[in-house]
Amino acid sequence: MKHKNKLLALAAAGVLTVTGMTMPAVQATSDDNMYGDLDGDGAVTISDAYRTLRAYSRVSAGGDSGLMDVQLTAADVNRDGSVTIEDAYYILKYYAEHFAGNQVTWEEVTRETVVVASELYQEYYEPFLRNIKYKISDALGNYYFADLNRDGIKELIIPRCTYAYDSSANVYTISGNRVVYAGTAGDAYATYYYKNGIYYGYFIKGGNRIIHKITMNQTTVTTTVVTQEYSPGEQEAKWMQEIKDLEKQCGLPTYKLDDFSPFYE
Repeated sequence: MKHKNKLLALAAAGVLTVTGMTMPAVQATSDDNMYGDLDGDGAVTISDAYRTLRAYSRVSAGGDSGLMDVQLTAADVNRDGSVTIEDAYYILKYYAEHFAGNQVTWEEVTRETVVVASELYQEYYEPFLRNIKYKISDALGNYYFADLNRDGIKELIIPRCTYAYDSSANVYTISGNRVVYAGTAGDAYATYYYKNGIYYGYFIKGGNRIIHKITMNQTTVTTTVVTQEYSPGEQEAKWMQEIKDLEKQCGLPTYKLDDFSPFYE
């Protein structure tokens, strides 16, 4: 962890050092969508890393990020639902790799170190996951992290299903030095993603499509349906493709229930 923090500090120093200098640009590829390109010039540059770091600094000081929704989505390159110094580091690393001729993807860049790795999560979430009471047949086997209430602590989302009509994605947070239940983010089989500064769940079953928005106050999750329609057949196939595209573009990173690698470098 100390090693990782040093890397992030060096990345921040690097961004600040080169700010104001003319640096070559690295063109964003179509596979990368809009990630890292905050100014919309079609390239990932040092300037984009600086903008990300500045946004993080403003929010850390209690202010507004100064970014539009589309820029927030572009800055959140690790897709964890928040813009942090680590995103600035990843943008800088992406730029450096491409400048050196290495055509890496964002997935490859962000896979190297996992954002949720911290002493806080190791102390609370890891033991909780290791002692989870879901039976193997009851759990879908995945979990996610997302800072739903924007307090700097990522919530833990675990889909579970005991039978066909009892499935949900349970949300837990850290409060009062313990892990507490905060509600449900939606259906266990939903696809969860973060787009334009908002968390969503997208669920298709039996010709029904439901998209709900996920919000959270300090300790309680609320879901609001924003789209609900019934149209089986050809339209359902189009919805499934839409889900695949959302997963690729802005889906929450997924971890297996028996995999504790997110807690370690």
